[in-house]
Amino acid sequence: MSAQDNLGSLPRTAKTRRQPQFRQIYPILMVILGLATYLRYSGLDTPGLWLDEVSYTIAAQRPIFDQIIKPTETLGDYLSVDPTLSDIPFSLSLLLGSANFFVRLPAAIFGILSVALIYRTGRELLGIWPGLIAAFLLCLSSFHILYSQEGRSYSQFIFFSTASFLFLYKAVTVKELKYWGLYALATWAAVSTNHLMIFAVAVQGLFLLLFLAMAVRSQNFRLVMFLTNMGYFCLAVLAVALFRLPWLEDFTQRQCAGCDIGRPSYSLDIWGGFINAIKAFSAESRLVLFVLGSTALIGMVSLCLKNRNAEGLLTIWFFLSIIISTIGLWFISQFYHPRYTIWGLPAYLLLAAYGIVVIANRPVFIKNRPALTALGGCLALIFSLVNFFQIQQNVQIKQRWPLGMLQETTNVIIAGADTGETVIVIGLPRQHLKFYIEQERQDLTFIDERTFAEEFLISPLPDRLAGRWYVLHNASASPNIPTEWPGHQDYYTFYDLLVVHNATPCRLKECVTQTKALLLEIAEANPDSSLAKRVNNVIDSFNVLQLQ
Repeated sequence: MSAQDNLGSLPRTAKTRRQPQFRQIYPILMVILGLATYLRYSGLDTPGLWLDEVSYTIAAQRPIFDQIIKPTETLGDYLSVDPTLSDIPFSLSLLLGSANFFVRLPAAIFGILSVALIYRTGRELLGIWPGLIAAFLLCLSSFHILYSQEGRSYSQFIFFSTASFLFLYKAVTVKELKYWGLYALATWAAVSTNHLMIFAVAVQGLFLLLFLAMAVRSQNFRLVMFLTNMGYFCLAVLAVALFRLPWLEDFTQRQCAGCDIGRPSYSLDIWGGFINAIKAFSAESRLVLFVLGSTALIGMVSLCLKNRNAEGLLTIWFFLSIIISTIGLWFISQFYHPRYTIWGLPAYLLLAAYGIVVIANRPVFIKNRPALTALGGCLALIFSLVNFFQIQQNVQIKQRWPLGMLQETTNVIIAGADTGETVIVIGLPRQHLKFYIEQERQDLTFIDERTFAEEFLISPLPDRLAGRWYVLHNASASPNIPTEWPGHQDYYTFYDLLVVHNATPCRLKECVTQTKALLLEIAEANPDSSLAKRVNNVIDSFNVLQLQ
């Protein structure tokens, strides 16, 4: 038996007997990629950017060289720990324009490329048909489309992390050093895109250790071959770490909310995190969850019975992507969200795709081939319709994220503000609000809660102010809004944004007094809320000014 036929060297996955030629499935693949392109570009400019997207866009407007040498200044107090490479594609895209479409263009491109890559990954691990089905599932995945239409780096991360797993598999199944180089390059790109790739590298190491445990039971096990693979893996990871040194400072900025008390700030819920992740992967549909979950289980068991190497990689990749992410986020007290487990989505869909192929080739409950085909068509139709419906909900989902209705808020100010009025921003830096407003109006004055004291003391405002616009972030979805105040304000609510307009001119001291009275009334109407805390902080800052 050759060295390639023992577990120490992880033998190459055998191809099934009847594999279609690529030219036969090429038209199908092109249709899938065409549909993926349409779904990711359709409505790319709506809704408006939310908090993190605006932060990324502001960061991407800086010179690329500055982003590299000063990574911790990339996003200020917002997302300052994300690696610089996540911003560079957005910087290049913004050269074309600053509209929502161009902000999200890199995410859409990487989303489309991920559909092509999952086909290639499935073809290498499982065969052409599982790869093609996995590409179809990812093409229609509403969860993947959501993050392929967001001006952040999640679709970029899923692309590079999938490439990393693919090249790792190739590296340990093919005796060619170039795959270890490609693995190191893909892993470096993924780590430089999102810190969560560190979890993926840990999973990849566990994948190799799993086969060590299996290999020692084999009479044909060759320790030298296994140690060679582990050595190349460690060298690749070391190379990634060394080439990350220019941007290593951004790693040190990760704040642990529980570090000051020596423990995480919330309870660990691995099962809840796992359920939430696969629900998100399954378009928040119990029916889709049952179908994909069942077929993924069938695919995993079938691979295990056949002793296919892909089983170990895909199973560990899927399960541990969720479990390790959940534990890691808990350890640093970073709030959990299914998007942090998105790098496990390809493994989940690949297992489901293989399960579908197994059912189609070896029907157990349905012997009649036409009936089985009809059932498969019905399930594909249901999967498509459910995801299409969920895609329509993506707009509402994003509008319920922080500052999800920022553009609607700014449109009111752009249309209603008179020349020379002042915009007082509470709860976020003024740059976020100015992002949209300054494209249309350059005649307004902006003050935010962090710097307005300096505005008064260093660059004093005129003794007499025109109308004021108060924009308060962290308002609840339905805040208690006091509308009987005698200042005759106009109130506008946009989910977590509250806008109050007072068009009456006043002298500076009178404006401050009126503002304090308004904020105090809002705080009293919303006790024990984050909105109340913010406006009280502003009131305290006004008290320090001691205006004459």
